[in-house]
Amino acid sequence: MKRKSIINQLKLAYSPLSNYEFTILKKDKIIERIIDEASLYVIAQRAVISFENLIPLEDEFCITFEIHQRGNPEKLKCKLPLNQVA
Repeated sequence: MKRKSIINQLKLAYSPLSNYEFTILKKDKIIERIIDEASLYVIAQRAVISFENLIPLEDEFCITFEIHQRGNPEKLKCKLPLNQVA
């Protein structure tokens, strides 16, 4: 089976920012210069996410919670151990 080559790839010149971070950062002279000299830049917004149903489980020493995205009926169910080893 022949593999298809990838023609379109996007390489970021700067790490993704939230709307709030961009509002602050866009005032920086270096960032202003990058935007002015850019031939392409993307401004995108995703639906708001929220952390809901946080439940501490003392017997398992963890927290369970759900991540909800506005307008999306799917929920991401998570379990975060509080005792983590590096």
